Amino acid sequence: MVENIDLNAFRDLNNLGEAQRKALLEQARTDTVAKGEYVYQEGEPATEVCFVISGRIELEVQTMRGTPIVLDVLGPGDLLGWSACLGMGNATASSHCQSETRLLRIEGALLRELLKEDADRGLLVMTDIAMTVARRLRESRNRLTHLLGDMV
Repeated sequence: MVENIDLNAFRDLNNLGEAQRKALLEQARTDTVAKGEYVYQEGEPATEVCFVISGRIELEVQTMRGTPIVLDVLGPGDLLGWSACLGMGNATASSHCQSETRLLRIEGALLRELLKEDADRGLLVMTDIAMTVARRLRESRNRLTHLLGDMV
């Protein structure tokens, strides 16, 4: 059981009900990842959803030549591992810690089950997560078009 974590710090979880919050904290764990380490590598199985408690993480993808491109930078309160939340299978980007990073981790399957228990609140949480994914997609598109514009 995780203690002393305020779930209100994670905007994608703000719509959880009290019972869901309690159950999540009973099943979640915290973890610290060192600067320079990866939480996930692009293409690895995505089984856990993480929320950044402290630290900084760059989301990156590899070009065909193996050069990393930073798509987004995450900090406290941000969601990491939305693929696991949706049961999608594999990580869509690598997550490279730019500083020592503390995470709240929960199994994606468990989070999906918690959201099913209160479908109305679950829908609100999944909508918040979808908005996060949409924002990241928009920002990634902007970064890539800027990068490609510099190449031509």
